[in-house]
Amino acid sequence: MSSAVETIKEKLSVAEVIGSYVKLERTGINFKAKCPFHNEKTPSFFISPSRGSYYCFGCGEKGDIFSFVEHFEGVDFKGALKILAEKAGISLEAFSQNTAEDREKSKLYEILEKAMEYFAQELSKNPKALEYIQGRGLTKKSIENWKIGYAPDEWRELKAYLTSKGYKDEDMLKAGLIKKSDKGSYDVFRSRIIFPIFDISGRVIAFSGRIYAVSPKEGDNSQPKYLNSPDTFLFKKSDVLYGLHKAKVAIRKKNYSILVEGQMDLLMCHQAGFGNAVATSGTALTQKHIERLSSLSHKILMIFDGDEAGFNASGRAASLAMSLGMEVKLGILPQGLDPADLIQKDIVRWKKVVSESKHIIDFQLEHIMQEQLPPRKTIEEVQGRILPLIQGLASELEKAHFIGKVRDMFNLSEEALWQDLKKVSVVKKEEEGTLKHSLPPPQDTISPLHSLIGVLFSEKARGSGYVEKIEVFLKKIVGDEGYEDVFKEVEGIKDRVLFEAEKLFPQGLDEESFLDLIQRIGDIFIKKELEKLTHAIRKAESSGDGGTAQKLLIEYNNLIKKTS
Repeated sequence: MSSAVETIKEKLSVAEVIGSYVKLERTGINFKAKCPFHNEKTPSFFISPSRGSYYCFGCGEKGDIFSFVEHFEGVDFKGALKILAEKAGISLEAFSQNTAEDREKSKLYEILEKAMEYFAQELSKNPKALEYIQGRGLTKKSIENWKIGYAPDEWRELKAYLTSKGYKDEDMLKAGLIKKSDKGSYDVFRSRIIFPIFDISGRVIAFSGRIYAVSPKEGDNSQPKYLNSPDTFLFKKSDVLYGLHKAKVAIRKKNYSILVEGQMDLLMCHQAGFGNAVATSGTALTQKHIERLSSLSHKILMIFDGDEAGFNASGRAASLAMSLGMEVKLGILPQGLDPADLIQKDIVRWKKVVSESKHIIDFQLEHIMQEQLPPRKTIEEVQGRILPLIQGLASELEKAHFIGKVRDMFNLSEEALWQDLKKVSVVKKEEEGTLKHSLPPPQDTISPLHSLIGVLFSEKARGSGYVEKIEVFLKKIVGDEGYEDVFKEVEGIKDRVLFEAEKLFPQGLDEESFLDLIQRIGDIFIKKELEKLTHAIRKAESSGDGGTAQKLLIEYNNLIKKTS
């Protein structure tokens, strides 16, 4: 795919790509913006069109258009390649697929796309199924945008359709579209409303089907209400959040995600203007799901069904999210209603649910208070439901706040609460390791000499007349050997020192700025070196080593003469 990469880079500039996601501001030959990968008030994210790269001084993120899209969109390299190829207006089919895995994935994407087209065609042929979907509140536009379809009440219609398109049973099995039995293969989805499931790049990777029938089988409880595709080469239920491909930009913009349980809940949220909503598609929330959301924002609002099952699910999901550093709020639905129902019946009340959402611990405390339990039962509830949530908090100040709240609400001993809290184990992560982008990594400071090297790199790129002057000054300060050493030291942070120089001197050096720069760096360098020599001289003198002290004193005087 290297030729595809080169072609895309020729057609798309780094400023054009990043500028389609965030607002850019020109600064000299570069651009700057507020970093899209961590929250900040002052722009520290710099983009260099000449080098085709970016660097953030706040969190250390750096790279080219491909790494930017990978991180921002939450996709792998091939996902970024697809997105950028579309932006560049080129077809990846013109470039060969190098591996058997590439060819396998391509075929699966292709057959799933054909299946999605088939389901959409079948919905257009079935007015009663379409009427049912619209009766649930979805508009024609939403149905088209989300590619909703229908699987007829037949055993082998999809299989026959795909066979006519040249696909084999083996392909359909790998895509999770058919099953095998002693009587032959048959369609997985029958008599169901079909919701395509997309990956983060917007490619269909699976389907979820809601039971539907126009016959007496409508009331048949032998079939699950929702049926998802099995796990395949492309689809893992524990990894995929329904709607994330459309929600990712809104989550970053609003700085929080809304988590609901089902497809209809998600679709109605987006239709109502809550484009930062995602759904778990009938599976429990996993660490992979949380990691995907936390890369976009560390804040999450959970709104589950207003029944006991929804209440319990929200508690489990919140515990996991908090254990992974998320800030969790809970939206409280009216009893017996799910988000889709409420949005359809009373959009004003839905908006109130969102605006009046509460921290998960506040919600749980109020719930226990409203139950008016006897003292012993209250203590059990606090120990079982509240303390694990408090223990999952990352901030000790937040822990102290909520311990104080529990103490006041239930008249309990604060000392006893702290003792019990020590015994609590938070929800265990599914695997070791920290979240990649949960918090910006700390940045080491750059030394004055490294900064000057950055200026040298920058002036070389500009073809400036100050290159030789900087080199002469550097060699005067550190000597020929030290000069080479300083260059070796910056090999791993070259991007950073370059952007640092361009941030300081966006228009490049002039005589005044050059003289000011070498004066400041010379003063800093000499001050540090003189401090070291002074300390060494005193040490030599205190130990009675007059010879060493005399040599160090000569070195001290020579250093002063170097920059005079």
